[in-house]
Amino acid sequence: AANPIFPLARTAGGFNMDSLNMAGPARDFVSIGGGKSELDAYLARAAQAAGVRVSAEPTPEAGYYFRSDQFSLAKMGVPMLYGRGGEDLVNGGQEAGRAASQDYRANRYHGVEDEYNEAWDWSGAVTDVGIYYRVGRELATGEAWPNWNQGDEFRAIRDASRAGQ
Repeated sequence: AANPIFPLARTAGGFNMDSLNMAGPARDFVSIGGGKSELDAYLARAAQAAGVRVSAEPTPEAGYYFRSDQFSLAKMGVPMLYGRGGEDLVNGGQEAGRAASQDYRANRYHGVEDEYNEAWDWSGAVTDVGIYYRVGRELATGEAWPNWNQGDEFRAIRDASRAGQ
């Protein structure tokens, strides 16, 4: 965010895409830090097109939105989404999804064990990538200028940066 390729005041928004669902297809897609910006509508449309629903973050107390890659841009006023594959798995439901998430956080998250595994089921990741693509495509080709929701801590920064354009 300190050295952007394009001026941040001219950046419509973004999506942190650093997580893919490798546990198999899910019925949902998790919005981490959802409810912060008008980008939620973009995510809802993309999820609907992918045949899944958007779910709220199951562990907001962990503060993932405020300590992940998109946060540096959010602090500069750029509306940012952060999402990941859901926990309501087609095979095993929410119980299996929670177990897969807990296993990942306990055994691989930011650790040396977090590497390729031949047992991964890529079908969930394919859905995730489709959602990321749809949001990005709509941002890139649309004429709307998404903003943070009224009252959000980043709204004033965005408004001030846009006022100079």
